[in-house]
Amino acid sequence: IYTKTNDSAPTHYFKNGSATGSLVSNGCCVEGRIEHSVIGRGCHIKEGALVKNCVLAPGTIIGEDVVIENVVVDKKVVISQVKEVKGTEEKPAYVKRNDRI
Repeated sequence: IYTKTNDSAPTHYFKNGSATGSLVSNGCCVEGRIEHSVIGRGCHIKEGALVKNCVLAPGTIIGEDVVIENVVVDKKVVISQVKEVKGTEEKPAYVKRNDRI
């Protein structure tokens, strides 16, 4: 069986970084808070950010003091210009691949 390896460092939780009830993949940098979410490889949650009830694909960057809730985020997205992105449990918001918002 041939597979493609994705070796990377373990997730780094900074002083104020935390994750509760979440699955966080390797290679992430967590400076903010993550609650009840699934986080892909190499994501960066910057200081003061809150990620709640979300699914983040690999390579996503959530900027400082940004709040996202009930959002599905595709690969290599940067959310830093807006301070809040929210969906509902019945209809989650979606951010498409490579978007910069």
